[in-house]
Amino acid sequence: MRMKLQSESENRYIYRIPHTSRISYILFAVVIILGMMSVPVEEIFSFTSIIPFLLFLVALFGLGYRDTWVFDGEAARVQQITGVYFMVRRVNHPFETVSHIDISHFTRGFRSEKPQRGDRGRNRVMTVLAISLQDGRRLVIEIVPERKERGSIESNAALISQATGLRVEKDRPYDNIDPVHLSDIQ
Repeated sequence: MRMKLQSESENRYIYRIPHTSRISYILFAVVIILGMMSVPVEEIFSFTSIIPFLLFLVALFGLGYRDTWVFDGEAARVQQITGVYFMVRRVNHPFETVSHIDISHFTRGFRSEKPQRGDRGRNRVMTVLAISLQDGRRLVIEIVPERKERGSIESNAALISQATGLRVEKDRPYDNIDPVHLSDIQ
């Protein structure tokens, strides 16, 4: 699930999973409920009904899951909010404890030899957005394939930096890869 950056004010940004992503969990839960309603009442509490019930619990978990980062320049803190429904953990990181916003890259499943058939996720460059704390810890906010993010993480980090005054450190600049279409080949 991709996270989105939303501006509440010029000094406050919220980086979170968008509410529209919950639609798929709602649809999944409705399909499971409809499937369970089509079964006779005697079979609802049988051993075979455990799997649909567990799938329904997964859909409810996904519906209530929260992963939010609040970058508040006015309160001079970064707030991390994670949890499910009312079981939410809030951790505040004052700007004095935050060293910088970190953008780094790594290659997932790196192999030096040529990829073979079935190596579909290997040698994919990933972009990591994190905050580095003064005590050396690094809190990862999001990991996205570089081809899909197309520089959005760097622009989001620049907006956050402008609003909060935190500096941004990158291990390398964004590698702008223009997509090649069939009409480009002659």
